[in-house]
Amino acid sequence: AGALPAQTITVDISDLSVIDVDPETAIVVDLPGPDGHISFSEAMIASNNTPGRQIIGFAIPTSEWTYLSWYYPGRAVVHGLASYTAAYDAVTIDGRTQTAFTGDTNPDGWEVVISSSALGFLADDCRISGLDSSSVHIEGSRTVVESNSNMGIDIYGGYGGSDSLVKDNTGGGYVQI
Repeated sequence: AGALPAQTITVDISDLSVIDVDPETAIVVDLPGPDGHISFSEAMIASNNTPGRQIIGFAIPTSEWTYLSWYYPGRAVVHGLASYTAAYDAVTIDGRTQTAFTGDTNPDGWEVVISSSALGFLADDCRISGLDSSSVHIEGSRTVVESNSNMGIDIYGGYGGSDSLVKDNTGGGYVQI
């Protein structure tokens, strides 16, 4: 038996503090919850609780792009309580899906900003691409941070973080090992 195929979870609301699924038990098939939307927190909860790799993509309508729109014009800013922004199982975060949904609205980079505290990748074999002006903290091994813009990237080798790959990121930011 091979690995389970990756399932895609599509975030469609910018407020990540919206959680109407059970954080202890929710899996991909439980999404969306009663409100009919999927927040980034709900996507991470379901990804962490569902065996195998999940892909978290974005399709946030431009009508949702109201938070810090003066500071991040042309970008969907995912914001709110950041209790559930850590990956405890292999996951792919693909912000490029937002660009496919709304078009290229940010001439300086990608269209998704995770503005809350840094995303934590504690699991091995994660992938992050298509985010802008976001921060990631990597403790798992073999994580790939590729094709992002203006990123802050911390790799903690003492906790794991080995054999991670950072490539083809643009627009500044930093990598700290």
